[in-house]
Amino acid sequence: MVGKAAFATSSGAMKRIMPGSLSLRLTPERHLVLEATDEEPTAASEIASRVVAAFARGTAAGVLHLGAEEIDALLPVSLQFWRGVGRVFMAAVCATPDLEATRAAVAIPFDPAPLVQLVNAAPPMAGGEYLDLPVLDRVWGELEAELRAQLAAFTGTAEDFLHRLAPIWNSLGRVYLHLAENKRDEAHPFAFLATYTAGFSSRDRVQHTPLGDALRVYAGQRDRAALERLLAPVRRAADSSPLIRELLQTEQLFHALAWTPADAHRFLKELPRLDGTGLLLRLPDWWKARPRPVVQVSVGQRAPSHLGLTALLDFNVGLAVGDTALTEAETRALLRSAGGLVLLKGKWVEVDPARIKEALDHWRTAERAARSEGIPFGEAMRLMAGVRLGEAEVSRAEEREWTSVVAGPWLQKALADLTQPGARALDPGAKLAATLRPYQGAGVAWLGALYKLQLGACLADDMGLGKTIQVIGYWLGLKERGEVGPHILVAPASLLANWRSELARFGPSLAVRVAHPSELSSDDLARFPDRHLPRVDVVLTTYGQLHRNPSTKDV
Repeated sequence: MVGKAAFATSSGAMKRIMPGSLSLRLTPERHLVLEATDEEPTAASEIASRVVAAFARGTAAGVLHLGAEEIDALLPVSLQFWRGVGRVFMAAVCATPDLEATRAAVAIPFDPAPLVQLVNAAPPMAGGEYLDLPVLDRVWGELEAELRAQLAAFTGTAEDFLHRLAPIWNSLGRVYLHLAENKRDEAHPFAFLATYTAGFSSRDRVQHTPLGDALRVYAGQRDRAALERLLAPVRRAADSSPLIRELLQTEQLFHALAWTPADAHRFLKELPRLDGTGLLLRLPDWWKARPRPVVQVSVGQRAPSHLGLTALLDFNVGLAVGDTALTEAETRALLRSAGGLVLLKGKWVEVDPARIKEALDHWRTAERAARSEGIPFGEAMRLMAGVRLGEAEVSRAEEREWTSVVAGPWLQKALADLTQPGARALDPGAKLAATLRPYQGAGVAWLGALYKLQLGACLADDMGLGKTIQVIGYWLGLKERGEVGPHILVAPASLLANWRSELARFGPSLAVRVAHPSELSSDDLARFPDRHLPRVDVVLTTYGQLHRNPSTKDV
């Protein structure tokens, strides 16, 4: 057996190995020895440290580390050779079907052909005369055991394990389906090709080979089992995708194909069926964004005549692709099209005329109903949240795919002021006898932004975080800005004294009046509010008093 890696240095101290001055040597007993040499360093110290640490865990751990993780590292020639062995092993791992299901007892088929090529091309290195296929066969067995041990210790999936070693291993030994544009052919503007990755290019990148070549390569090697392992994801995909099944049965999958937009769209629509099959996809970048014309509903282009929840906002409907609005002529042309992929303004977009017309009819009906007056601010917010106009339930997901509700310039600015009002949007100034914490200052500014829009607010900070001081700062900020009171605060009777005390402490410049039998006679309460109330900034009262004397709310 090759056994555990041995370490040797000229001084006997492994810790003094210089960066890059590493060598792997086979002894006459076929033991693999990692040792220091007198050569000039050729690798960074961190690489040498990683290699030493890996071989300290055993020969298999070291060779696996070289092949799986030091993919692009600059290494001495002997380490490069054993990295090649580890790389061949990793390629076989990647070609193993159902690695996750068999991880506890996974067996990696030993293929001597690539290893024989490595031995025949081995560079001069210490112990090279003892290198032969039986040695590599024993190393392969140890690599299998090491892989099982590492998989057992890893808590994620086998795919995650390979990605942790190096992202490239999730791509090797896999079948890819490619869809690309072919702008030179107007009738067939798309090209389809299936490839597989069986090795690395000269730049250590995964090399793609047409899938049709696999039939010849594996037939020449008389390796039917390897071909079946390669095609296993394709067969799984054929079980769920009619298109892949058709391409496989007619053997078109093994050739480059020129496709029409309808062909390409059929393939793109079947992508969800390929999830979990093991096939990898290379698609045009624009498909990730799923470009499609949508019914764009814009609310709040202009400022309303008044503010508040009942403020009426303008309401406009049209068709758009991204930020580009379509003309009526372009809209009519899309509705007359056969659908699928359509080239619009130089870009491919997905079109479903029936769904677009359905959504367009719905929103244009709503637009006509709202055109005379507009829609209330509250209704506009419900639209922005995805609720259909005039309905209590959120729209169906498939309908929302073809509809976009956007804020017009005025509403967009109003919402920005609400979400980021700015620290000085409402400043209580020096009249506040305290220093607000940053989040409290943000709370005061937010209350001010809502007041500007004449909207209500719910200040829901946890107990003890300073809601009282934020409300006092809000009143002071309004007074600093010239806003005329009074403001009414309704609280349980047991808290009136506390509010009065806090107002006196933090906002002594605020004129406060308490509308409660503990402060006013029954006659004064009956006549409340009276003539001198405008000189009051804050009125404190209770829920009961408000119920008994509704005129209190008229302050």
